[in-house]
Amino acid sequence: MCDRVVSLIVGMWSLQGSAHAAMKKRFDMHSVQVAYTDEGHGRPFVLVHGAGANGSYWKLLAAHLAQAHADARIVAPDLFGHGDTPPWTPAQLAGRQAARNYDYTDDVQLLEQLADRIEGDFDLVGHSSGGAVCLQYALRNPARVRKLVVAEPMLPGILSAADPAAHAEVTRAYERAHAAVDSGESEQAARCLFEYILGDGQWSQLGDGIRKWMTKNVACTLAAHSRASLAMRLPADHFEAIACPVLMLFGERTRAPFRRVCGVIADSLANVRSVAIPKAAHNAPLTHAPMVNEAIAAFL
Repeated sequence: MCDRVVSLIVGMWSLQGSAHAAMKKRFDMHSVQVAYTDEGHGRPFVLVHGAGANGSYWKLLAAHLAQAHADARIVAPDLFGHGDTPPWTPAQLAGRQAARNYDYTDDVQLLEQLADRIEGDFDLVGHSSGGAVCLQYALRNPARVRKLVVAEPMLPGILSAADPAAHAEVTRAYERAHAAVDSGESEQAARCLFEYILGDGQWSQLGDGIRKWMTKNVACTLAAHSRASLAMRLPADHFEAIACPVLMLFGERTRAPFRRVCGVIADSLANVRSVAIPKAAHNAPLTHAPMVNEAIAAFL
């Protein structure tokens, strides 16, 4: 991984506080102040990051869209436990239901409340677990999504019946990390998840600050999302009711089970275009941003 990409990851993954936070708006959800950016006026594009990132993950795409569309309005939330939005905890739902772990529905509801601040339909873009959240949102709110872009949605549970061997591979990798979390080996857990998803050897390429942030927050970010993704066992046709145009992006060098997830979901959609990003892995929106952004802009 080149120095430029490492710099981008540090800047877009670990941004906590700073002057950027002053530009963020907030709304209350279960007594939590959800942070998001909302810039520009006109045609809305909602950009949703994945686990361990924040709303700044899509900064390069936001700039690309703003250049391509003079009236672009870019809306980007910080999901629970990311950026300037505090972690999700069962205490936030006290009196509403029994305590439980985080699941993607919590961030789907966050996205629904954010969408209440937007009139009409909008284009929706999501990466990794953010892509999973966007798919669920589009399924639940079909009238709101004009076009949907998902880059490697993190839904390995959909392989439980469609491809048991691939599902078993992801499960083994994730459960090793979850065991490390449970035993207090936070750095090992973060490294295990990061390298399985993004590629062997990538942890050592990160700056010290981002490794520390991921180690400190692994339980409420990376592991919370990976646990949720395993628990969400879906039939292969779960998303077939999504009728809006969908762009499915995946890296040519992404681990096989995650590429398989993209294929299973794409096969169930009536109006989908799948694009493989050459020589890219799971983090293609950063490592291969020009190619990814051109594909997204052309589709939207």
